[in-house]
Amino acid sequence: MIGKKRFYSLIVFLGACLISATVNGQKYEAEDGQLTGVSVAKTLSGYSGTGYVTGFDNDGDKVVFKITSATAGKYELFVSYAATSGNKNNFVYVNNDNLGDILFSKTSKFSEISAGNIQLKAGENTISIEKSWGWIDVDYIRINNAAAPTSWNISPAPVNKNASPEAVSMYKFLLSNFGKTTFAGQFQSEDLLYTNSSSDIDFVHSVSGKYPAVYGNDLIDYSPSRVSHGSSSKAIEDIIGWHTTKNGIVTLTWHWNAPTDLYETAENQWWSGFYTRATSFDIAWVMNNPDSDKYKLMISDIDAIAVQLKKLQDKNIPILWRPLHEAEGAWFWWGAKGPDACVKLWKLLYDRLTNYHGINNLIWVWTTTDSPAALSWYPGDEYVDILGVDVYLKDGDHSASPTMFDKLRTIFEGKKMLTMSEDGTIPDPEKMYSQDAPWLYFCTWVGDFVKAGKQNSREHISYVFNHEKVTTLDELPANWNTYVGVENFNIKKKMNYFPNPVTNQLTIDFTQSELPSEITVFTTTGEKRVSITGEAIMQKMNIPFDELIPGMYIIQFKSNNPMQSIKVTKQ
Repeated sequence: MIGKKRFYSLIVFLGACLISATVNGQKYEAEDGQLTGVSVAKTLSGYSGTGYVTGFDNDGDKVVFKITSATAGKYELFVSYAATSGNKNNFVYVNNDNLGDILFSKTSKFSEISAGNIQLKAGENTISIEKSWGWIDVDYIRINNAAAPTSWNISPAPVNKNASPEAVSMYKFLLSNFGKTTFAGQFQSEDLLYTNSSSDIDFVHSVSGKYPAVYGNDLIDYSPSRVSHGSSSKAIEDIIGWHTTKNGIVTLTWHWNAPTDLYETAENQWWSGFYTRATSFDIAWVMNNPDSDKYKLMISDIDAIAVQLKKLQDKNIPILWRPLHEAEGAWFWWGAKGPDACVKLWKLLYDRLTNYHGINNLIWVWTTTDSPAALSWYPGDEYVDILGVDVYLKDGDHSASPTMFDKLRTIFEGKKMLTMSEDGTIPDPEKMYSQDAPWLYFCTWVGDFVKAGKQNSREHISYVFNHEKVTTLDELPANWNTYVGVENFNIKKKMNYFPNPVTNQLTIDFTQSELPSEITVFTTTGEKRVSITGEAIMQKMNIPFDELIPGMYIIQFKSNNPMQSIKVTKQ
């Protein structure tokens, strides 16, 4: 006979198992969900259950699923849908938190896609699919246990083997902080100096008391087809001023006005020539005709931009360089003819700037998506340093886009740092780190995106820029661009230290390199434990770890010569 207490415990246990089983591997039919502005249909064949949900054509249209989970945990969410009229992006929310703008690729029959990993809490959860672009049919959702995340395997150095000392330093500095902090960024209106009282950067400072660590600008008005119409720019002078007076990081975009074939109509004027709609410039044809006048004009455009980039290199300013952005969207001419032409153009741009012009102060940032087609657009690991995404959500929606982060990590095999290279609403840093989506930096677009109070309230800007997980200009170390790098080591046992079990010391040999100016030991959470400077640093020395508990630590070297090679002898 089972005792009453044991009987109730068994019932609770069995109930928990049943609930968990309902969550893992279970389908939830859309027609059984809570419907707003949508309806049940049966026109398309191949659906599951008793029908599917259609009518995602007005803002606010959605289907909400209620999920009960016995315990909190991470799962993978799958959506069965049809999108007969082309690729569509729509929102997916878990417990009212937006996973991001999810791509639903064109399909004439019901197909299942992964919407990425989600976090469920114990008890009742809600999952909703809501119209962004709309025009999809939803059949069901399915939930599986999430697979282990892809391991990071990021190169310790930039792809350009001849990268300048400053570019190497910035790359290593960013890499050593990836996953620990997010650098605050803000684009600057191209026609305003950052010191102008109406500038975007000064506005951020006025509401938060902080300047961004990352300053963004655009080389748009250096495009020859704009210069020929009278445009001019002071972006380069502004960048030099920012870096020399503020010692901040710089990211650069180039809205490349097409070299020729601008329509120049009332609807599509010359200054909009970076848009596909405003030019007949055919990049696929041009790339296949290198002897043509149009190809030569394109090379001349690249050479004109090289003149400006050299001015920054001459000032020892490293640049997070983000050309040909948002290509997959095809709204810019460099992406209008598909991935093959765009990839060829990226490689040409890389070769012309790096190998022909000798511009080595660039860290190359490729703007991607998390779509199934992302890899076909990718120039390749040897041409890209950092992967970026441009994220624009509804006003006031400060999702960390964790699903996108997870998918990018998986698609690109953990080989590159991930950044939110452009955003409309600033992601919530609390969500970034609680949902394991620690973007390297964010950089908010100009004008109303930061000033109007709709996308980002003043309170939210101040909250983000003062958050402990966000690094702003005043928190950048003075020598971030003369940074050497880090080495990892592991203390395996308290009484059996690695690498030296007898002396509890790490032996470092500098006989083949310059002495660093500082040696610092950090925990993996960034807590400083040992710091050695000045005369205490010798050609060959031991660092004691008697006070350190077992665990993983980071040893960081800093020097005025970031190109030196420091040899660590693990004995």
